[in-house]
Amino acid sequence: MRVPGGGGADTTATLSLLSRATREGRRVRLGFVDSHGTAHHRLITPVRVGGGLVEGTDHERFPLHRITSAALVED
Repeated sequence: MRVPGGGGADTTATLSLLSRATREGRRVRLGFVDSHGTAHHRLITPVRVGGGLVEGTDHERFPLHRITSAALVED
């Protein structure tokens, strides 16, 4: 399952996917832009979603407003 990031319904879908991944211990491929506007992709296993952030098992934090896409990684 892949959802684009962005506003409105896209944000709701992204939060839903990240919450599901957190509950199920699933890895996610995140697309995001850093504070300089450079696009990146990262594989993470989210452990917490809230307060405007998603946090991975390696303690990396990603502001939700910078996420451009999210996709569950199929094993």
